[in-house]
Amino acid sequence: YVPYHFVYSLSFPVLIQVMDESGNLFQFSTIVIVDKNMPREAVIEEDVPDLENELCDDTRKIETVSVFTQDAQQNPVESKISFKCLSTTCDIGYTDIEGSEATLTEKFPQCINGFVMASAEGYATAKQEVSTNEPTLADLTLYPYHELEINLGDIGEALVGEERVLLTFSSDDYSTSVVYPSQKTIKLIDGVYDVKAMLFKKGDIKFEAETTQQCVKMPVPGIGALLGIEKEECYDIEVPSQSLTEIIAGGGNTISSFSDNELASSSEVLITLTEFNVPKDISEMQGTYALIDSSPIDIELI
Repeated sequence: YVPYHFVYSLSFPVLIQVMDESGNLFQFSTIVIVDKNMPREAVIEEDVPDLENELCDDTRKIETVSVFTQDAQQNPVESKISFKCLSTTCDIGYTDIEGSEATLTEKFPQCINGFVMASAEGYATAKQEVSTNEPTLADLTLYPYHELEINLGDIGEALVGEERVLLTFSSDDYSTSVVYPSQKTIKLIDGVYDVKAMLFKKGDIKFEAETTQQCVKMPVPGIGALLGIEKEECYDIEVPSQSLTEIIAGGGNTISSFSDNELASSSEVLITLTEFNVPKDISEMQGTYALIDSSPIDIELI
């Protein structure tokens, strides 16, 4: 893996078109300018209202929403409540425990398909889609993090030097990754996960230097550009020789589901994955990736 850092300066036109169901069309054009990887902002002659301040202003909070927060066992959880509409997030307040419930009834800004979000220490953030153009309620369940020891069996015990295993757990609401043995524990919550594992070992694969040619069509300067006349320009792309010393040599993937009760009663996650021979060239490494894609891994909570 070789990182490259490029600096670009770009300028190109963009045509924006908006059409309603009746076929009425509104369109306008603008120029996008990127100057050394940074956007060049247009000069604004007059102040534009701050959308975030405007949406979150108390005068905009006119619809009543009741929010209830609890854990997986229906125990009340005091939580911080916020509301996200498009790219703007407003702080609303906190749920308070009253009897057997944690509740908050407060005014929210009007928004179609916004998200009520609840966060509390030790829990993953919960969210629920709601439309606040009329009084409504939100009932959110917060799932606690459960920290488990990682056990990779014989493969984990055999790791030496800088050899490592990358583990990724991804679900609709929560994702996490760890690099073993630098990280020997993982935090999980209730959910269904797409689990991937990759074993990296020491090796030596050399990439020879190569030069390829890339051709693109460019508008000709002057009046020809207005007529749509183009010419082809070609340039060489030089790739220097490289040496890869950390090689993927095992892994796999699976789908696993963990309930909150299972996680709460476990202290360890046992992961069994497949190890292959360390590839010696590019073709063997490509074959290893294909094997990993088709290799299952076993996961067991202990």
